Amino acid sequence: TDAPAPAPSLAPGIEVLSPKVRVDIEAKLPVGAAIIVDGDPSQGFSGVLDIGEAHSFEGERTIAVHLDSGQSVKVVVNGHDVGTPGTPGADYDHIFTENDFRGKKG
Repeated sequence: TDAPAPAPSLAPGIEVLSPKVRVDIEAKLPVGAAIIVDGDPSQGFSGVLDIGEAHSFEGERTIAVHLDSGQSVKVVVNGHDVGTPGTPGADYDHIFTENDFRGKKG
């Protein structure tokens, strides 16, 4: 009889990405911001970001980002640097999910 194949294992040092969503922000200019994690404002941030102020957020499904002015905050989503999104002087709103920037090319 054939023995069952052993279960595959990961080689040491290989990082497995969690299915969660992570957003890191760093203010390049002072800006009003609101971050909502999984629909719960108490898990995020609301206020004015000062230059150089940085925060990291992790959620199960979504992280909603609102900035009073685009091009004011460096944003990294699930390890992917998306730069300073938006248009200067205009509101920037985006909802990031656990699937954003995770191996899908588009």
